[in-house]
Amino acid sequence: QDRVVQPFDGTIPFKVSCAQCLLTSNYPNGFVAVLGDTAEELQPTIARARIAADAKRKKSQFHSDHADFVCAICLSTLQLLNRAGNTRSASSQLHVDLMSQLSNCGVQLSETRGDDVHNLQVKLGHHLTSILRMIGKDHDDKYVMILGYQKYPMKLELDLPGGKRHLGETTLDGAVRETEEECSLRIDTEWLASRMPARFGGKHVNPSG
Repeated sequence: QDRVVQPFDGTIPFKVSCAQCLLTSNYPNGFVAVLGDTAEELQPTIARARIAADAKRKKSQFHSDHADFVCAICLSTLQLLNRAGNTRSASSQLHVDLMSQLSNCGVQLSETRGDDVHNLQVKLGHHLTSILRMIGKDHDDKYVMILGYQKYPMKLELDLPGGKRHLGETTLDGAVRETEEECSLRIDTEWLASRMPARFGGKHVNPSG
């Protein structure tokens, strides 16, 4: 039986994934934490992210994972929220403190009134809880740049920029891309590479080995 062969138009009717390549690579997934001694110290970085986000918004270039807002929050507040677990049980005063820090950063949550603060539900993303475990109490007085997501009036999710590497990316590549996708902040790749060891895709060399 004769068969008619159609010319290839460049379209593949299925998605090719190389999960094994990602899983067996030496490069782990990662996240980015921008720390400062005060909230004010982080404001220039946050302002750059907001300006870039506004430009993307006007051109409808937002990534689906882009944060609703960027702010600076004290690590001690985040540690208390993390210890509360299901933060519905967190004290009203803790939520008041969080709302105050958001307000100081110019963030106003939609449809959230001051007298409703005790009903606020706060979820901490896994990147954020990871760094809280890593640093312990040593840096509780410092502030960290946080991404905020508010999908419902009284529900808030806080996290750090980060995520899974794409095929062929190093940890550094993935961190830089995820940061721009999620908060529009562009990281100086060369500057970051000079401070990251080669096992993460960087160029930093530890003299002590």
